[in-house]
Amino acid sequence: MPILVTLLLFAVVVYAGWPPPAFDLTPRQSAVFTACLVLASVSAAALVSGSVARAVNRHLDRRAVIARRYLRWRQAAFFLNVGITVLCLFAAGWGWTVRTQVLVEWRGIHRLAPFAELLVPAPYLVTLVLNWAVYWPAERALHLAGGADRPFWSLFGYWLYHARQFAVIVFPPVALGAAHQTVSRYFPQAAHSWWYQGLMPLAAVAVALVLPLALRPLLGLKRMPAGPVRDRLQATAGRVRVRYAEYLLWPTRGAMANALVVGLVPWARYVVFTDRLLDGLDADELDAVLGHEAGHVRHWHLPYYLLFFLLSSTAVTMTVVLGVKAVGWEHSAWANDLLTPLTLAGLGLYLFAVFGWLSRVSERQADVFGSRAVSCGDPACGGHTADTPLAGRRTAVCPTGARTMARALERVMLLNGREPEQAARRFWPRLLGWVRAWQHGPMSARVEFLHRVAERPALAAAHDRKAFGVRVFLVVALAAVIAAAVYAGGRQMWEWI
Repeated sequence: MPILVTLLLFAVVVYAGWPPPAFDLTPRQSAVFTACLVLASVSAAALVSGSVARAVNRHLDRRAVIARRYLRWRQAAFFLNVGITVLCLFAAGWGWTVRTQVLVEWRGIHRLAPFAELLVPAPYLVTLVLNWAVYWPAERALHLAGGADRPFWSLFGYWLYHARQFAVIVFPPVALGAAHQTVSRYFPQAAHSWWYQGLMPLAAVAVALVLPLALRPLLGLKRMPAGPVRDRLQATAGRVRVRYAEYLLWPTRGAMANALVVGLVPWARYVVFTDRLLDGLDADELDAVLGHEAGHVRHWHLPYYLLFFLLSSTAVTMTVVLGVKAVGWEHSAWANDLLTPLTLAGLGLYLFAVFGWLSRVSERQADVFGSRAVSCGDPACGGHTADTPLAGRRTAVCPTGARTMARALERVMLLNGREPEQAARRFWPRLLGWVRAWQHGPMSARVEFLHRVAERPALAAAHDRKAFGVRVFLVVALAAVIAAAVYAGGRQMWEWI
C-alpha cells in the first residue's frame, strides 16, 4: 500500500487543473468546508478508537475478536480518508483554492509559492497525522490486553513512530515532485534542458543508494546487541553467502513483527528485525526469515525493482503521449493539464497489475530461498535435530526447510494480530484477498505453496526458473515499448514531454 499512497500523493501534488469549488464557495468558505470534512473524518476515527479501548478493557476474553474488527476498520479508514480528500479537492475546491491564493510575486508576475503544491494534499496529510494520535488509546489497550512484557509507547512516542515511517517511505518522492514543479515554474528553461532531464533518473539512483544510510537515525534503528541471536544470524548469512554492513534492531514496543533488507550495495546494506519478531520466533524460524531477506539480495530483487520503475515510468509516459498525439490533442490547452493525471493514473493501474505480479513472484522466490537456508539438502528429509548440518545457498530444498519457512510466516501473522487464514476457495473472497495483498500475495497462498514444495521439492527450482523468466520478459517488453515509442514519436515527442 505505501507505493500506491505515494503515487496518489504525487499525483495530487503535480496536478494543476483543479476545478473551482461547487456552490460558488469563496476561498475562505472552501477552507472552512475542507476543515469541517477533515474534522468529521478524525472524529469518526476517535469514536472508533475510544469504543475499541473500552471494549477491550471490559471484555479481555474477546480481545482477538475486537482486534480483528479494529483491523478491518483501519483498512476501511484508508478509503474513507481518500474519499474525504476527494470531496475536499473537488466539492470544496481546496486544490483550486491553494493554486489561486497561495501566490508570491516573481519578476513582476504572481506565481504559486515555492513548494505550495504540498498544501494541496493537506486534507489527507492532516487527517493522517491526527489519526496517529487518535488511534493511540485503542492500540495501547490491545497491546496491554495481549499480555505484552514491554510498556507501550507514550502518546508522543507512538505519533513519532508513525511519523518517522512516513518521512522515510512516503514523503521523499512527494517532496521531489513538489521540487520539480517549483523548478519548472520559476526556471522553465532549465527544467526542459537536456542536462536536467538526464539528472532526474540519476538523482533517483543516488537517492536509492544513499537512503539506507539515513534509515538508522530516521527510524531510530539500533545495532543488534551482541549475543547468541546475532551470532546465529551472522552464521546463517555466512552460510548463504550474503554480506550485510550491519544487523539492526527496530524498537517498536511490540507494535510490529517484521523484517526487511535495505541497500543496493554491501557497504550500505542492512538487515532489520523488529523487537517483536526477535522475541516471537524460534531460532530456526529466525534463520528462515533471514534467509528470505537474503533471497532478495541473492536474486538481485532490489536493483531490478529500481530498473523496472525507471523503464516502466518511461514506457507509460511515452505510451500516454503517443495516445494523446494519435487523437490529435497535443496542441490542446487542456491536454497539457490532463497529460500528468492520465500518465499517473495509467502508471498506478500498471503498477498494481504488473509490479504486483512481479513482486508476488519475487516474494515466493525469497520464500524458497528462506526454505533453502534452513534445509539439509536431503529431498527425503524426515526432520532436523540440533546436530543436523545445514548447507548453503545452492542447497536443494528439503521438506523440513519448506515447513520451517511456512511455520515462520504463520507465526508472523499471529504476532501481528492476525489469525492464520485458510486459502479461500470461492472466487470473490479469493479475489478480495489478492487485492488486499496485491504486493506480497495472501499469506495463506504463500504458506500453501511452501507445503506443496515440502511434498515436491522440485517445485522450488521450477519457481526460480519462472521468476528469472518473468524478469527477463518484463525488461525485454519494456525496452521494446520504449524503442517503438521513440520510433513512432520521434524528436517532437521528447520535446513535448
